[in-house]
This record gives sequence, C-alpha cells and structure tokens, in this order.
Amino acid sequence: MNEKVQKLLKDMRTDPCMYIGEYSMTKFGMYLQGYLHACMDLDKDFIRPKEFALFRNRLAKKYHNLKSIWIDGLVLEKAEGDEEQAFHLFWQEWDEFCKENLNE
Repeated sequence: MNEKVQKLLKDMRTDPCMYIGEYSMTKFGMYLQGYLHACMDLDKDFIRPKEFALFRNRLAKKYHNLKSIWIDGLVLEKAEGDEEQAFHLFWQEWDEFCKENLNE
C-alpha cells in the first residue's frame, strides 16, 4: 500500500479527532475517500490501493451484505448506526484483514 495512505491511516487511528473531530465512521470514510481522490488528482501516477477493494469485498461476504456501498456503510450497518462503535469495529476488522492478507 502507498506509504502516504499508510501514514494517514496510522495518524487517523492514533488521533481521529484531529482529522474528523470525533469518532465517526461516516466522517472517516468521507475523509479517506476525499484524500484518495485528491491524491489521484494531484499525482497522475497515484493508484488507488487495491487493499480497500479487497477489504470491502471481505466485509461484504462476512456480513452477508452484497449491496453496492463502500466500507464505511458496511461497517456502520453492522454497528447498527452507532458511529463510534463502527469506527472501532473498522479498526478491528482492518487489523484482522491485514494479518490475513498483508503480512502486517
């Protein structure tokens, strides 16, 4: 995965309030999507990390939810709309995904 994206994820995990003001899965998802879009606009060589698509597909299968929504929607639905719970659930799922797929 791109080093800039890895650093952003690490920083947002450590201090989400600095970036999005609160523990919110929706705000986190919007910020991340905006960041990736800006990277693609500013750097024509930037490639959206494939890990996010793999992670999204994994969650869709695990949660039996094949709707065409992004990661934040899947996790938020699983957390029954609780933004903070969904934020923490994202990181639990991300850690599990990384251990299984990224050798981290």
